[in-house]
Amino acid sequence: MSQWVWIGIAVFVVYRTAMGVYYTRKFKHLSQEEAKLRLDKEKIFLLDVRTPGEYRQKHLPKANLIPLPELRRKRNELPDNEKTIFVYCKSGSRAMRACVHLVKMGYKDVNHIGGIEKWPYKTIKKKKHA
Repeated sequence: MSQWVWIGIAVFVVYRTAMGVYYTRKFKHLSQEEAKLRLDKEKIFLLDVRTPGEYRQKHLPKANLIPLPELRRKRNELPDNEKTIFVYCKSGSRAMRACVHLVKMGYKDVNHIGGIEKWPYKTIKKKKHA
């Protein structure tokens, strides 16, 4: 490959990394303890970005399911841009990407609360059939 191709690839990688850092600074990263306290006291839109199957197995009380790949398409199911949004998934990585999407969509109070795998508080689990 020519030197210019390698330079182009390097510039692209640096640009994408810089943009990722820029957008991750536009939302808050909350501890699960702080998230739980605020969920108990405030009116917050809680967003689960996992799949419907994952949601059915276990989810947080009052969580709204919008899978990550459908987030932009289902914008009408989201609250207005000024509303506080807490986002979670299984481990935290999809929630991070969802937070970036929400910031790009103009949401101002976006909060990443991690993953349900380590959530130490009450969850709603699917009941097993006998």
